[in-house]
Amino acid sequence: MLHRSFQQRLLFYFILAIFCCIMPFILTMLLVIVTEHRELGMSVAVIPSVMLVHFIFSGIFLQTTRLVKFITSILTTLFAIIGLKYLLPLGIIHHLFDIYGFWDIVIIHLVIAIIIWEIAYQLLIKFLRHF
Repeated sequence: MLHRSFQQRLLFYFILAIFCCIMPFILTMLLVIVTEHRELGMSVAVIPSVMLVHFIFSGIFLQTTRLVKFITSILTTLFAIIGLKYLLPLGIIHHLFDIYGFWDIVIIHLVIAIIIWEIAYQLLIKFLRHF
């Protein structure tokens, strides 16, 4: 049901990397247009873009019931937001691609997302094996 080879998971994590780069960028552009203010649109887009990435990825990655997909996507989103909240101020990744730090958020979110999804995958394998 959930068993995937390492190569399959790498392919899914590559897809997750694409989602982490593209989804926030598109949603940020849309919210900048809607709010008509660059900084406001960028700040409003952070949490919905993280949520969107995890909800879409759970639909593709997990082969379980809708309830398990929903709960897993909520938990991974929550942990990703908590991780961003505590890791961004540390300045672990800081580059000069943009003055707003958009790509810093994207890269840190990608690293956090891959770690969280692998942990979630391993826990689901262990949990669903017993039932």
